[in-house]
Amino acid sequence: WEQRLWGIDVALETLAAANHSLAGVLKERIAELDAKIPATAGFRAANAGEQFQCGATSIAFDGHGAVSHLVYDGFDWADGAHSLMQLKYRSYSANDVASFVKQYVKTNGSWAAKDYGKPGLPDDVEGRLWQPALQKLYAQTTGGKCSF
Repeated sequence: WEQRLWGIDVALETLAAANHSLAGVLKERIAELDAKIPATAGFRAANAGEQFQCGATSIAFDGHGAVSHLVYDGFDWADGAHSLMQLKYRSYSANDVASFVKQYVKTNGSWAAKDYGKPGLPDDVEGRLWQPALQKLYAQTTGGKCSF
């Protein structure tokens, strides 16, 4: 992560120091990547499992935010046992990373552990697969079209 930030920061600082016209544009574009709370005007609160009819498509989301029901033109694409687009996040412990480096990295160069490892990873980071929980769902259904 530090390396990624370093690459972005140094590039922006270099452009700004040279009074390059891209410096301001890039700073604006990068700022647009910041997470924003979406506007919910015109939407109603909905619940996990609630089915929405959107033209020829029927859709529902489960408690993790995955598509748990998707029927299009009479064909079942997803159901409770076969969800789609389920977000998962994998974290790696220090032991996971050490095992990976031992198995994958075949050089003793000092750069290898820094490039392929996670220098500074705290020992208390848990290695596991995480699933989000759907906290809020907002839906807008008008004229056979749906937005969530």
